[in-house]
Formats: sequence, structure tokens, C-alpha cells
Amino acid sequence: MDISHLPFTQQMQVHESHVRGVYLSISCDYEQLMDDIIHLCELNEGEKPTADEIIKYKNQHIRHLEMGKKYRRTKTSLEKYNIQYFNSFLPYFDIIERLVMYRTILSHGRSTYDPEQKDKSFIIFDYLHKGKACTERIDIYPFLTQMEHYRSCIMELAGLSVLLRKERGLL
Repeated sequence: MDISHLPFTQQMQVHESHVRGVYLSISCDYEQLMDDIIHLCELNEGEKPTADEIIKYKNQHIRHLEMGKKYRRTKTSLEKYNIQYFNSFLPYFDIIERLVMYRTILSHGRSTYDPEQKDKSFIIFDYLHKGKACTERIDIYPFLTQMEHYRSCIMELAGLSVLLRKERGLL
């Protein structure tokens, strides 16, 4: 879609929608994987729930949690389940932690653009963090590139989910 004919603000809104959309897609994938990992780590030894029981457990105990709470619970559950897995996946937890940070910024932040209305390469978000006013500049291209790296890391966590399913006798 050619947006070059649109006024500056509308062009930036299109770019901002793209940034938020890419972020949201990736963070949703991470959240679903965290739901799986939490559930698989918290299963009792020898327990083999049906698909309906898994959905019921996730709905009652996991899905309603905010992303930050899921992040902490995933780390805690995996560490209790298997410290070696936990240590192997620490780099991915750093990535999830960064995604959690962006959640508040992108979901609740107020955006502004270049006051000169010339530079379309960045978006400024004003947001609150623990009651304190903060500002974050997001450079669009590097941010999207970073998100694509995060997307590739999802496959590593998906591999962990498969491994846990095998160990739990659910495959």
C-alpha cells in the first residue's frame, strides 16, 4: 500500500499500527508458549490430562494472568521442574522480559512523532511505569528487526514445549 500521498501524521499512524501489530503477534505467541510451559511444569508426576482438562486448567489458572506474571511463573515453574532446562533457556527469558516491558509502552503509551514532521523513522511513546512518567523512542526499522529475532526465538521455546510434552507422556 502506497501511503506517500497521505499527510505526515497519517503515514506515521500506519507505521505505528505496523509496529504494534508485529509486537502483538509475537507477544501473543510467547504468551501461549508460556501457558503451555507453565502447565507442563506444574503437572503432577504421572498425570496425563485430556485436551479438555488442559484447556480447563489453563483457563482457570493461567490465561487470565498478565504477561509479566506469566513470565515470572514460567521461570519459577521451569526452575522447579528442571534446573538444567531453566539454565539453558535463560537467554529466552531475557527476550520475554523485554517483550513485557514493551507491552505497557505500546498498549498504554501515548504516541507522538517528529515535531518537524520530516523524520518518519521513529515514534516517541509517553507512558507510566509504576506511576512515573517515562518516554521511550522506538526507531521503527531496528525495532521491527529485533522483533523478527524474537520471533525466531519462539521456535526454541516451542521445542522446549515439545520436550516437556514428551517427558510428561503427552505426545
